[in-house]
Amino acid sequence: MGTRIDLLQSRAGGRVDVPCGKCRACCRDTVLLLEKEGDVIERYQHEPLAGPNPEKAIALKRGPDGYCVYSTPDGCSIWQDAPFLCRFFSCVAFFSSRTRNERRDLVKKGLTSEEVFKAAARLIKQGVRP
Repeated sequence: MGTRIDLLQSRAGGRVDVPCGKCRACCRDTVLLLEKEGDVIERYQHEPLAGPNPEKAIALKRGPDGYCVYSTPDGCSIWQDAPFLCRFFSCVAFFSSRTRNERRDLVKKGLTSEEVFKAAARLIKQGVRP
């Protein structure tokens, strides 16, 4: 797996179809804004990420509770205008494409949260497929 993490489904069909409902598990993960994928950074509340080149790593801002500032108890307040990563991330596909050990390693490294994988497991039990 290395350091690259494939999070996204094919873009061919447009936005992924994950029945999120009121689930906000992935709203606590870091969401990078990607200008090359059409994200207009100025349209979003954002913050630089720490690292060797922070001006190139910009993420959606998070509130004091750790959730994205656009996350509400009822879901995403900018669903229609969500950034690229939000539109194309599927927790079900992410979960399904990894072994149990790979999922544990990603959580341990802080690259995703255990809540994302728990949400995906619930959806899979309900019959949602990647």
